[in-house]
Amino acid sequence: ALASGRPRDAAVQEGYAAFLLTQPDKESLTRAVERWRLLERATREASPEWYRARLGTAQAHAKLGDTARAREIVEMTAALHPDLGGADLKRRFEALIGPK
Repeated sequence: ALASGRPRDAAVQEGYAAFLLTQPDKESLTRAVERWRLLERATREASPEWYRARLGTAQAHAKLGDTARAREIVEMTAALHPDLGGADLKRRFEALIGPK
Protein backbone atom coordinates (compact mmCIF):
# COMPACT_ATOMS: atom_id res chain seq x y z
CA ALA A 1 0.00 0.00 0.00
CA LEU A 2 2.84 2.39 0.86
CA ALA A 3 4.57 1.78 -2.47
CA SER A 4 1.42 2.31 -4.51
CA GLY A 5 0.58 5.42 -2.50
CA ARG A 6 4.00 6.99 -3.06
CA PRO A 7 4.92 6.17 -6.67
CA ARG A 8 7.44 9.03 -6.95
CA ASP A 9 9.28 8.29 -3.70
CA ALA A 10 12.43 6.56 -4.92
CA ALA A 11 13.42 5.28 -1.48
CA VAL A 12 10.01 3.67 -0.94
CA GLN A 13 10.02 2.15 -4.41
CA GLU A 14 13.54 0.77 -3.99
CA GLY A 15 12.65 -0.64 -0.60
CA TYR A 16 9.60 -2.35 -2.05
CA ALA A 17 11.64 -3.79 -4.92
CA ALA A 18 14.23 -5.08 -2.44
CA PHE A 19 11.46 -6.62 -0.33
CA LEU A 20 9.98 -8.38 -3.37
CA LEU A 21 13.44 -9.76 -4.15
CA THR A 22 13.53 -11.50 -0.76
CA GLN A 23 10.32 -13.41 -1.44
CA PRO A 24 10.53 -17.05 -2.55
CA ASP A 25 7.56 -17.14 -4.93
CA LYS A 26 7.70 -16.60 -8.68
CA GLU A 27 4.98 -13.93 -8.68
CA SER A 28 6.87 -11.72 -6.23
CA LEU A 29 10.15 -12.18 -8.10
CA THR A 30 8.45 -11.29 -11.39
CA ARG A 31 7.06 -8.15 -9.74
CA ALA A 32 10.57 -7.43 -8.45
CA VAL A 33 11.90 -7.49 -12.02
CA GLU A 34 9.18 -5.05 -13.08
CA ARG A 35 9.79 -2.75 -10.11
CA TRP A 36 13.57 -2.68 -10.57
CA ARG A 37 13.12 -1.93 -14.28
CA LEU A 38 10.80 0.98 -13.45
CA LEU A 39 13.41 2.30 -11.05
CA GLU A 40 16.12 1.95 -13.67
CA ARG A 41 14.12 4.00 -16.17
CA ALA A 42 13.29 6.63 -13.54
CA THR A 43 16.90 7.29 -12.55
CA ARG A 44 19.85 8.91 -14.25
CA GLU A 45 22.15 6.41 -15.95
CA ALA A 46 25.28 5.59 -13.95
CA SER A 47 23.84 7.04 -10.74
CA PRO A 48 24.05 4.89 -7.61
CA GLU A 49 20.30 4.28 -7.85
CA TRP A 50 20.63 3.15 -11.48
CA TYR A 51 23.38 0.66 -10.62
CA ARG A 52 21.30 -0.73 -7.76
CA ALA A 53 18.32 -1.08 -10.09
CA ARG A 54 20.42 -2.90 -12.68
CA LEU A 55 21.79 -5.20 -9.99
CA GLY A 56 18.32 -5.81 -8.55
CA THR A 57 16.97 -6.68 -11.98
CA ALA A 58 19.80 -9.14 -12.56
CA GLN A 59 19.35 -10.66 -9.10
CA ALA A 60 15.63 -11.16 -9.69
CA HIS A 61 16.28 -12.87 -13.02
CA ALA A 62 18.85 -15.13 -11.36
CA LYS A 63 16.39 -16.08 -8.60
CA LEU A 64 13.80 -16.85 -11.27
CA GLY A 65 16.30 -19.28 -12.80
CA ASP A 66 17.13 -17.12 -15.82
CA THR A 67 20.86 -16.95 -15.19
CA ALA A 68 21.54 -16.19 -18.85
CA ARG A 69 19.50 -12.97 -18.64
CA ALA A 70 21.14 -12.06 -15.33
CA ARG A 71 24.59 -12.52 -16.89
CA GLU A 72 23.54 -10.47 -19.93
CA ILE A 73 22.45 -7.56 -17.73
CA VAL A 74 25.70 -7.64 -15.74
CA GLU A 75 27.88 -7.91 -18.84
CA MET A 76 26.02 -5.13 -20.66
CA THR A 77 26.30 -2.88 -17.62
CA ALA A 78 30.03 -3.63 -17.34
CA ALA A 79 30.54 -2.92 -21.05
CA LEU A 80 28.91 0.50 -20.66
CA HIS A 81 30.43 1.32 -17.27
CA PRO A 82 33.43 -0.89 -16.38
CA ASP A 83 33.64 0.44 -12.81
CA LEU A 84 30.10 -0.92 -12.16
CA GLY A 85 29.37 1.88 -9.73
CA GLY A 86 32.34 1.42 -7.44
CA ALA A 87 34.09 -1.34 -5.55
CA ASP A 88 31.14 -2.53 -3.45
CA LEU A 89 28.64 -2.70 -6.31
CA LYS A 90 31.25 -4.20 -8.61
CA ARG A 91 31.83 -7.04 -6.14
CA ARG A 92 28.07 -7.62 -5.91
CA PHE A 93 27.66 -7.65 -9.70
CA GLU A 94 30.59 -10.04 -10.13
CA ALA A 95 29.42 -12.31 -7.30
CA LEU A 96 26.08 -12.68 -9.02
CA ILE A 97 27.46 -14.14 -12.24
CA GLY A 98 30.60 -15.85 -10.98
CA PRO A 99 33.60 -16.51 -13.19
CA LYS A 100 33.23 -16.67 -16.95
